[in-house]
Amino acid sequence: MIYCSSGKPAYFPNNGEGCKGSYQRPTLVQEVFPDSPASVVWSGSPVSDDSRNAWNIDFGDGHECRIFRSFSRHVRLVRGGQ
Repeated sequence: MIYCSSGKPAYFPNNGEGCKGSYQRPTLVQEVFPDSPASVVWSGSPVSDDSRNAWNIDFGDGHECRIFRSFSRHVRLVRGGQ
């Protein structure tokens, strides 16, 4: 879901690295997700070696991190192809 408008994409998981170069914020395709804030959101992916943690994505700069599930974060709901 991360879109680095600089043309240098960030991949998930990306070891905590964000988008490279100059890019738009939020790091989402604006036409698909209009009016989205540049905020940190939960992904649906738990951390494989510690189920108490889950992956988060920061749409402000495109980086990801693993964080304890008790922290308050937004959730972005998506679904696969129809």
